[in-house]
Amino acid sequence: MILKIEEINGETTDIDLVVKVTSLKKRESQNSTGASSIFYYGIVGDETGSIPFTAWQFPQSIREGDIVHLSHCYTRTFRDSLRLYVDSRSEVVLVPDEDIEVKRTYRNSTIRDIKPGDLFVTVEGLIEDPIEKTYEKDGVSKKVLYFTLRDETGSIRVSSFGKSVMANQVVRIVGAKVSEYRGRKRLTIFENTQVIPISREIRKEAPLYDISELSNPIDSVGISGLIVNLSDKSGLMSRCKTCRKKVIDIKCPEHPDDGIFYDLFASFVISDGTGEINATAGASSLGPILGITQENLDPETSTLTKMEVFTRLKSTLTGKPLYLVGDVVRTDDRVNFRAREILIMNKEKLAEVLKKAEEGYEI
Repeated sequence: MILKIEEINGETTDIDLVVKVTSLKKRESQNSTGASSIFYYGIVGDETGSIPFTAWQFPQSIREGDIVHLSHCYTRTFRDSLRLYVDSRSEVVLVPDEDIEVKRTYRNSTIRDIKPGDLFVTVEGLIEDPIEKTYEKDGVSKKVLYFTLRDETGSIRVSSFGKSVMANQVVRIVGAKVSEYRGRKRLTIFENTQVIPISREIRKEAPLYDISELSNPIDSVGISGLIVNLSDKSGLMSRCKTCRKKVIDIKCPEHPDDGIFYDLFASFVISDGTGEINATAGASSLGPILGITQENLDPETSTLTKMEVFTRLKSTLTGKPLYLVGDVVRTDDRVNFRAREILIMNKEKLAEVLKKAEEGYEI
């Protein structure tokens, strides 16, 4: 029996659908032995909704916009969202001379609850730091607007094609496309996306989370806890002034004449009693608490040594309650925390953190 997408109920086997291919891409993957294979992925939809799919085999003749009959498929939950799978037992048959008006379903979501498996969402938030850039496509100059959208649960980066926005405006975005790029969630809005100014107050402080709650990427959140392991790779490092890559030897092999600069880096595991997470921090967050300025990182005048900086890191950060603000990023199918601010909590800061939690920051 041919089902509609809205009739798929959880993880199901032996599914038959007639759908429109609205997005189709392919990618090469390698297994543990190094053997490579091609798989296909994208979005299919019908009059009742859309669903992402992955196919291990797919006809080369099928294109975006085609209507296909999919048979003997199955669904599984991947990263908290339902996905359709097409394998060697499935059949994919082109249905010529037909069209389907695909229903776009926009789930209302907070920024925290946006998942990479979502297709389109409706979300509300405060616009921060819009920056317009120009790019070329097919010889034509076009503009894209990048900005941060913040709500009480965190923030997310947004790319806007064809829609202008104003800084510090609170809006409802209807039909934003969800993606994940370099371990971070992203939203994209196009000309047919609705951006509606609304009257709503958004608190700008980073929301405080238990570490056990952090299972998906999200920006601009706070955690607290104790460092339980500080990597011995932490401390002072050299970077190339041009490419900013870490320099192991005296000179960058790609830019040997361009010089180096010193940078601060820390890699550690932090625990709050509900869980633990791998975290990293750079000079912008470490410098203030270590008392190290940019002038101290100039190789021409600096007297700092790697051992001195590591010792200072260890004595300053370990064994003390910390409050971190930063971004949760996915790396190799697990999440990590990239700290942008680190505070050592005294009694006043601890009371402030607890007060925030009582006022609803544990959401």
